Amino acid sequence: MIGLDLGGIDFFKNALNLQEAWVQTIDDVTFLDNNLTYMFVWENKSQIVLAESELDITGFFAGALSDIMPYSYEFLYVESKLYWDAQYALMDKDISIWIQAILFTQMGNALKYKNAINSIDANN
Repeated sequence: MIGLDLGGIDFFKNALNLQEAWVQTIDDVTFLDNNLTYMFVWENKSQIVLAESELDITGFFAGALSDIMPYSYEFLYVESKLYWDAQYALMDKDISIWIQAILFTQMGNALKYKNAINSIDANN
């Protein structure tokens, strides 16, 4: 996307932690599914130890899944609120200044958008 700058994401310390918790949770779901499938489908029924599946299930809930809520709170409420409150304070807590900033930024980028579209049209 033209003009998209994600350089400020480093400001949020828990954004990466939250992302990693989600990735690890998805990994844990796959691990749990694989273990349960192996245990109840492929393993000999006489060799099944139910304590292993219980430990896998409790490990899933006590693992990265339990980290998602605290990281979400820290990122979405605490850090984001501090960031947006600071941005709002920079504009003297006046919403009209914020709206003007958005409009003037779009007006400033309009020529870049037009040139990009003209370049695309010229190459087709």
